[in-house]
Amino acid sequence: MTPIFLLLALASTQPDKHPTDVKTRTEDAATTRLADSIRAALPQANRLRPEGGDDNPDLALAIVSAEADGKSTAYVVDLLKSQGVSAPQRLASFSGSCRDDKLASCAADLVAKADRKVRD
Repeated sequence: MTPIFLLLALASTQPDKHPTDVKTRTEDAATTRLADSIRAALPQANRLRPEGGDDNPDLALAIVSAEADGKSTAYVVDLLKSQGVSAPQRLASFSGSCRDDKLASCAADLVAKADRKVRD
């Protein structure tokens, strides 16, 4: 087999990545930090990717709530699938609490959980 054929074969086995938006209801500091951490973690996902430019995202990670107490951030995040003009379908809901110094790691774990919920 030629190397080009092998590369094409490997590329065809990769799942399509869904353009994914990160939505927030408020712009408070805790929500903004969590949203930024989730956006930073999206490129490591297998089935999700950050939306960009002309993308029409078919998925969203919607931050329902994020509350910080100075040491940790408690959160609720929904994974939503767009349904055109009708209300989005909730595929999963994630909740938990992260120490503020571990927010990036928690966001990566949250993205990994959402990634596992997505089916092509």
